[in-house]
Amino acid sequence: MTQIAFYIVSDVHGYIFPTNYQERQQQLPMGLLHAEQLINQDKVNYPLHVLID
Repeated sequence: MTQIAFYIVSDVHGYIFPTNYQERQQQLPMGLLHAEQLINQDKVNYPLHVLID
């Protein structure tokens, strides 16, 4: 069976790191680095992938 995954990143408002800087060592489910981590995990699981930027 063919599987397709789409990752849509929008409205990040300049958030690079997964934090809003209100607490130390905060790890929120946001930020471009968090998105990159999720995409890299799926690259390992699905070696036949296409990434369009």
